[in-house]
Amino acid sequence: MQIGPYALTPLRADLPILTLAPMAGVGNWVYRLICAKLGARIVGVEFINCRNIGTTSRKSEWQLNFSDAAIYEETGLSLLAAQIYGNDIELIAAGAREFERRGAQIVDINFGCSVPQILRRGSGAAQGHDSTAPRRTTRRDRPREGDQHARDPGERGHDAAMAR
Repeated sequence: MQIGPYALTPLRADLPILTLAPMAGVGNWVYRLICAKLGARIVGVEFINCRNIGTTSRKSEWQLNFSDAAIYEETGLSLLAAQIYGNDIELIAAGAREFERRGAQIVDINFGCSVPQILRRGSGAAQGHDSTAPRRTTRRDRPREGDQHARDPGERGHDAAMAR
């Protein structure tokens, strides 16, 4: 499997390519590193709201602790993927740049989350009501080709214009 300039192979030939999805509240760097050593070829950081980036709270410091990024970069053990969401395009773009600065090799801009709490804030799939939002964000800040997240146009609730 190829993602941008990165080639992914399974830990063993008889296994699929394993990944660790972003997990709210438990995806710290130690957990990610353990999963990488057990075979996860992509490890995801927390699902991070763009408004938490740049704040000095215990939560934001914990979420933005990418201490394991250098290990993945040096060893090729895994790729570090950071996922951002929000309802402010400028903050999402700035957050994507911060993720790259901290060592994320994949930046996943989430325009597809359908969790009611996220939708009520105008984030995730709610961004689909403005079909230009993903395009404005990804054209402005494209750390690496192919790193932005886009839902499958066939998925329920997806704005067809967003797929273009």
